[in-house]
Amino acid sequence: VGELVASLPKPLLSAEAWTICFVGVRGMPMGLHGLVGLPGGNGAEMPFGESLHLPALIVDGQGRMAGQRYPGLVMPADVGETLREIVGLPKCLPATDEEPARPLSDLLDSWTHDDRDRVICVVPGGMAVVTTHWLYLDLEEDGTDADARRRLHAKPDDFFEVADVRSRCPDVMAALREIAAAARVGDRLAWTAPLGPAGEIA
Repeated sequence: VGELVASLPKPLLSAEAWTICFVGVRGMPMGLHGLVGLPGGNGAEMPFGESLHLPALIVDGQGRMAGQRYPGLVMPADVGETLREIVGLPKCLPATDEEPARPLSDLLDSWTHDDRDRVICVVPGGMAVVTTHWLYLDLEEDGTDADARRRLHAKPDDFFEVADVRSRCPDVMAALREIAAAARVGDRLAWTAPLGPAGEIA
């Protein structure tokens, strides 16, 4: 990144009117699930795969919030909305019933942001509901019953997702299962229903 910035023309650097955004098309898996890379053959994309958990880096010409890392929950659409706002383009997408994108450009000025309390991912291999404190997984695994395919991990403590705590946190499990069920059928409540115990730390 430093070499790229250093290669910019001096008049542009002096004007401080530039922004560079790096976004990966491949990232790191959310945890160690024994899978690396995209699924092959008939394999289904999983809700913790490296094509969903992507890195994004914004370099601002004025050095605003330099070196800071945003710890909140972000969706891929937020990156596009951020770039739209930075370059000053008008909004052109119609409103939908889905969760709207939230630009992150306010972080460049004040380090304040309307944080998401959840991110929901639905893919052929299953689904995930992520909150600040929890990761709920419902995997589409053949030959397993509904309870066996559901997992719950405490975040951020269980970084590698090795400890399934669903049996010890039934209230959290029930709350996230309801949100996941709403998301599966496209119900807006998946994004608006109170998290209840799932909004609290273990």
